[in-house]
Amino acid sequence: MRGADVSRWERVRLRYLAQLNPSKTEVSELAKETVVSFLPMEAVGENGELDLSQNREIGAVGNGYTYLRDGDVAYAKITPCFENGKAAEMAGLTEGIAFGTTELTVLRPKPDKCFGRFLYWVIKSPEFSISGEATMTGAGGQKRVPDNFARNFEIACPPLPEQRAIAGFLDRETAKIDALVEEQRRLIALLKEKRQAVISHAVTKGLDPAAPTKPSGIDWLGDIPAHWKVAPLKRGVVSFEQGWSPQCENRPADDGEHGVLKVGCVNGGVFRREENKALPPDLETREGLNLLQGDLLISRANTRDLVGSAAIVPVDEPNLILCDKLYRLRLDPAALLPSFVCMQLGTRLARQEIELEATGASASMVNIGQSVISELRLPVPDIAEQEQIVHHVAEQTENLDNLTAEATRAISLLQERRSALISAAVTGKIDVRDTMIDSTEAA
Repeated sequence: MRGADVSRWERVRLRYLAQLNPSKTEVSELAKETVVSFLPMEAVGENGELDLSQNREIGAVGNGYTYLRDGDVAYAKITPCFENGKAAEMAGLTEGIAFGTTELTVLRPKPDKCFGRFLYWVIKSPEFSISGEATMTGAGGQKRVPDNFARNFEIACPPLPEQRAIAGFLDRETAKIDALVEEQRRLIALLKEKRQAVISHAVTKGLDPAAPTKPSGIDWLGDIPAHWKVAPLKRGVVSFEQGWSPQCENRPADDGEHGVLKVGCVNGGVFRREENKALPPDLETREGLNLLQGDLLISRANTRDLVGSAAIVPVDEPNLILCDKLYRLRLDPAALLPSFVCMQLGTRLARQEIELEATGASASMVNIGQSVISELRLPVPDIAEQEQIVHHVAEQTENLDNLTAEATRAISLLQERRSALISAAVTGKIDVRDTMIDSTEAA
């Protein structure tokens, strides 16, 4: 596709195309009982979606919130929402009005100069996001893009008919890409379900479908192979410890440094050694808290859906230190394989049992006591059968994991294509006017 004739495009700052953060005095005469849309940050999507399910009376939101109207374009200015692309064109607002989070910057297109949907795609372009990120001020999770960035951001602005053509082109083409991304996400969800089912069946029912069964005596488990035993986990535990959480630096440990594990190092059933914080050099490490190959780590405190997550340490980690939000179990090698127990703890049925026993007033942090893990009753075959099951599961899940990796790569490539397409269209690297004409004639 050839490039656009950008000689007709005017270099201009956004402040000449749109009004920044219009004054809420426009609605000062409305009755305080007037119901309008309410937009917290979660109501603004990363692909232009708007959740308009919440409404408030103007009297309750007129002060302290950001004012918007239908046709405005808004983007999140705070990290990480800005980097994630949270932005939307306002449409369908109750009474045409909304009040939302103060972390939104609002641009109201000047109708004689700028088409609103074109402005939205400018805001979604990598040129805008990369430049905006470079201007952020503040520290940590409070970094923000200053409003002056949008005010002074310069673009090559095409005539209004071409703006409309570009907006229509990007609406159509990104919708196609988004549909393909959604297909890949559905595939990943199905593969995850399949993987979970393979593991759950193997570690609770065994590999021989013809094997005689017996009641397990555990409500959530049902029947198990007749030659298996049911026993509390503590029967096969040699040691059960938790670690130490000193004040650490807010970065992973470098080579040669000691790092204290973060609780997220076991999320998803895979040990992530990079999930650690560097131990300050003036603190001595504690003996016996470094990790050994085969250690079974279980999160003691986390959100309800993550507490009790488990993973195996694959190799000795002499410089990584167990934190106090993790349990470390070392098992009797004649009774239990760490990998077999780890898979059992990840089954949906075991997860339900763990989540029921978790305690804590805050949904963002609940705890499970050592006794919950110790007394958890599990179906146990002999060591030889545990080894067979672990080997079988590894073979079965490898293909599923490869397919998941392929789908994940496909999503990444599609998102790169989407970003490149937006950039090319709004900067004139491609001429979309013919595609608009073709589309109209086809209709």
